[in-house]
Amino acid sequence: MASPVIGRIDEAGRNRVRGWACDGRRPRQAVSLLVLQNGVLLGRVLANRFRQDLFDAGVGCGRHGFDLPFNDPLSPLRPHEIRVIVEETGEDLPHSPWILQPAATLDAEVLDGLGRLLQSGLSDTATIDQRTGFLLDQLDRLRQQRAQLVEAHGKPGQAGPDVAEATAGRVPLALVLDEVLPDPTRDAGSNAVLSHMRSLARLGYRVMIAAADREAPPGLVRALAAEDILCCAPPFYPTIEDVLIRHGAGINLIYLHRGSIGSRYARLARHYCPKARLVLSVADLEHVRLKRQAEAECRPELLPVAQQARLHESDALAQADVILTHSSREADALRKALPMKPVHRVMWRPAAQPIATPFAARYGVVFLADYAHAPNMDAVRRLVHDIMPLVWEHDPTLPCLLAGSRLPHGLDGGDPRLRWIGHVPVLQTLFERVRLSVAPLAFGAGVKGKVLESLAAGVPCACSPIAAEGLDLPAALAPLVAEDTHGMAQLILALHGIAAVNATMARAGLDWAARLLSEDAIDSELAAATGAPRPVSRTNQAA
Repeated sequence: MASPVIGRIDEAGRNRVRGWACDGRRPRQAVSLLVLQNGVLLGRVLANRFRQDLFDAGVGCGRHGFDLPFNDPLSPLRPHEIRVIVEETGEDLPHSPWILQPAATLDAEVLDGLGRLLQSGLSDTATIDQRTGFLLDQLDRLRQQRAQLVEAHGKPGQAGPDVAEATAGRVPLALVLDEVLPDPTRDAGSNAVLSHMRSLARLGYRVMIAAADREAPPGLVRALAAEDILCCAPPFYPTIEDVLIRHGAGINLIYLHRGSIGSRYARLARHYCPKARLVLSVADLEHVRLKRQAEAECRPELLPVAQQARLHESDALAQADVILTHSSREADALRKALPMKPVHRVMWRPAAQPIATPFAARYGVVFLADYAHAPNMDAVRRLVHDIMPLVWEHDPTLPCLLAGSRLPHGLDGGDPRLRWIGHVPVLQTLFERVRLSVAPLAFGAGVKGKVLESLAAGVPCACSPIAAEGLDLPAALAPLVAEDTHGMAQLILALHGIAAVNATMARAGLDWAARLLSEDAIDSELAAATGAPRPVSRTNQAA
């Protein structure tokens, strides 16, 4: 005789079971169900929830659904048999038993279940210590297994630090520490450190990187892996200190990018990596930038902040064996302040290539920046409110493009000649459409990446003295520096309106970039700073 109860299990997982059941003889009475896992009672549930689909299908009164959440998630590491039984008759519902196989991948449900299991029953420190020790032991086993897979099958699709163990002792190992993983589409600092990492690889180092910000976007990790740069990131390395502890004895060079990283990690690096040479790349001197900002904006409250930054930078500089800077001006200042420290000026290789679009097919001027950086925000205000109005008195149609990220809305005042084009991932596309760039900075420090990129692309850059500082521009490029607002407006008009002037400055910029920003020049300077053997010039090799 057929059972009077109809229904089924719709879904069973590690956190709950759902379905419906209806007694055809008594459709208005809820069916009582028992839920068992591997023969153990998990709970009792009444099938009394309203479901529109059952009502529409004419199943009783529609109030026949059930949903039982489990008090504790089922382990994703073992198989489970989930049975739903009609309590009155002892019969299984259709689709019961429901078999859950051990998880093959760590999906969201599995991760949630593991987390709940680890957090359950934590009543004393001994239990916590026991589970922590177990996890660390399992993590070490996973690292070893992954390293063996890498050795057996080659480089993994996603970069990891395990290969460093396999290569330790065979080649010198360089560890780069930075605030975040470099993104060449984001800022000049990323391009600078990427250029130096590529140079270290050409000099014979195995290069690893770890970031203080433990976020490791998969796209950036894959891009680094494609260049054979190993990314030390969670879950294998929860902190930078874990990287230093694990590889300290085998690291030959530690490259600390920016003074803030030096002040945070130089002492730890010295402690865990006693044989490593510590190289601090200051990028720019923050205390100089803050002091200039205080003066330019009449904000004396920034002076104590600048002094605090100077103390942190001094501490980091004292810990370093070698100091790098991009700016010749800052190099001179650092040599004077620290006469016993080796100070090297090392530029970087810009991503931009010489443009191919002729002058007549290009139009407009561009300001390129990250507008969250105070010097850039001040500069764009000067450009919009002071410089471009003077330009438009002579050429009312000349467009000014504002490129980059985090530009506040409303700055353009609705003027159609000011065109905010936002973030530009590939600068080459931008340089191919304009006749010049502009960098009217009133304060700042270090070398300005926007100027390097523009000159290396063959696009003249109208600079303020601060924007050109530290570049050692030759006499041929001196006309690109304007001392004041009126001079900047006149320079923009000349570079945009006179093809011969633009071409002369473009050629001079390309010649300068070819001499100072080539791979050969950067490798030579970095070899001197790190003590690596100087590479054979690619020019000489070609000859």
